[in-house]
Amino acid sequence: MALQLLNQCQPIIDIESAIDYLWSKLNTYQLLNLYQELFPIEWEKSQSEIYSENNGHSPKELEFISLVNERLFPIDDLIIETAYEERLYQIPVSPKGIDWQDEEEGIEALRTGWQLLFPLSKSGRWWLETVEGTQGEAWYKGRFGYSLKDITHPEKINFKLLKNLAFRAMFPINAFPIALSC
Repeated sequence: MALQLLNQCQPIIDIESAIDYLWSKLNTYQLLNLYQELFPIEWEKSQSEIYSENNGHSPKELEFISLVNERLFPIDDLIIETAYEERLYQIPVSPKGIDWQDEEEGIEALRTGWQLLFPLSKSGRWWLETVEGTQGEAWYKGRFGYSLKDITHPEKINFKLLKNLAFRAMFPINAFPIALSC
């Protein structure tokens, strides 16, 4: 046990190595704390080591990452493989829905309500303005009868006011600001 603790120590030779060491320890404590909180039964039953023999994650941390993948949300396989080799300071969440920028599914695969919101989001507006010249804008006008110049650009929308007004309304209008942020 004492050797494992000594192996955890990194030589601190400058401010950058000290900061790296502290970030690594903070990350370890955060992951292990989340493991205890989110999966208390599994935490109690686990026989995995808390300490790592390299700069990557410990077996206990990897166990937690696997549980997150299995029970909370899917984690990309490449991210999980990377966790065995090097420390992850965040677990990126990959979207698993329809990718409206995908050439096969595209914008037509989205529900009408999502299509209608396109010019109000920054990425949707950009897509409508730049896709193959003016085809995106022509598609929107043909589908909904509005030109993009008739719709306020997302950079000019007062989102604070929009959120305040929307949150006062009933569902689904109160979810409008959240939909725009997607």
